[in-house]
Amino acid sequence: MVSETLYHNDSETEEETFFYLLDGNGDVRALADEAGNVTDTYRFDAFGIKLIQTGNTKNPYGYRSEETDELTGFVYLRARYMNPATGTFISEDTFGGVLSSPITLNRYAYAGQNPVNFVDPSGHFFLAIKQVVTLTIQEMLRDYEGTMAAGRLGAFTSVMGAIVSGDSDLGWAYIKGYARGVGTAGLGKLKELGQGIRAAKQLYMVITLVRVFKNGSLAAYSFSKKDYAAAAFYGSLTVFGVLEYRAEAKALFQMNQTSVNNGDIKSHLYYNPDKGGSKSISYKDYDNIYQKSIHNPGKEKVMLGKYDGGGPTSYITKAGDEYTYFSLGSEWDAIKGKYGFTDDDMFKLFNEGFLDDGIYGGKTFYFSHNPINDRGALGMEYEYLLKNNYIWNETTMTMKPR
Repeated sequence: MVSETLYHNDSETEEETFFYLLDGNGDVRALADEAGNVTDTYRFDAFGIKLIQTGNTKNPYGYRSEETDELTGFVYLRARYMNPATGTFISEDTFGGVLSSPITLNRYAYAGQNPVNFVDPSGHFFLAIKQVVTLTIQEMLRDYEGTMAAGRLGAFTSVMGAIVSGDSDLGWAYIKGYARGVGTAGLGKLKELGQGIRAAKQLYMVITLVRVFKNGSLAAYSFSKKDYAAAAFYGSLTVFGVLEYRAEAKALFQMNQTSVNNGDIKSHLYYNPDKGGSKSISYKDYDNIYQKSIHNPGKEKVMLGKYDGGGPTSYITKAGDEYTYFSLGSEWDAIKGKYGFTDDDMFKLFNEGFLDDGIYGGKTFYFSHNPINDRGALGMEYEYLLKNNYIWNETTMTMKPR
């Protein structure tokens, strides 16, 4: 919460000090006076269009706590202005994007066209809200004991410090902060640590590309001015940057690549196995199957349980249209046969991928049957959630984040 001296009641002379009250996304939701009374409230949609406002204090800060131009309504994001009405920047990004991430090639797109999960504080590239820029108090309290929470908190603090100090090297700030947080908390949960490292590598690759373009431009300019020493210097930096980017890209690809033959099957978010073996599947095929297995996507509640022949006690029946649930139905055996998977392979690929989606969203899992002592898939799902810091409530038959 920060304060600012603003003009009140449309007056150009009556000054008062107000405090900004922010939500988890960094939007200004209210202003409070020095006595603690709420004088103004705001509500924005995902792209920054103001939906509701009460009070008439002259306040330029709102969406993502950024300054909004009073005349045009554009939001100032340092490198460029963003137009909430179209959800796009009004000018081209100077950064060309990354070929492996098609959305970054759209130079007018704001926050990857997904501002619910991403932010773009610099006007050059977007960052995942949960991984870098903002953590809600609820998330910090819920996850703080885990290594990932400590890493996120360290990265958040480091990146915010870099932004405040004007340091443009946010990738290095993220890596240092994340490493500091993980080092403080210990090794913790290796799976979440791996996801954090992936995010850090992706961000670092973007920063490396920016350096390559910058040094390449300086090399070309120096050469045009016949300053060959400077051209050679910046040219060597450009070459080293390209090599560094290729090394990071290769390392990231190897992290994301998964071989079923080695028994190392990851969440569907990073699944890309070696081709050609008797037990392999392309990402395209996998993603098509996975998307078909998710029913009622986007619900806040998730249902797990037993099929029970599809009768009234079945988890599918109980889920109805109110819960998200996972089911491949009769296709389960067909997929096993086609790709040579075992039931354990299928569980790790699809069930765990489904659970991971809910875990990353902090969702509550509801059970149609008691999973305690269950020796089938339901028991395995229960154990997986326990390992990911979820707690069981037998009274409500639910599992929630710790």
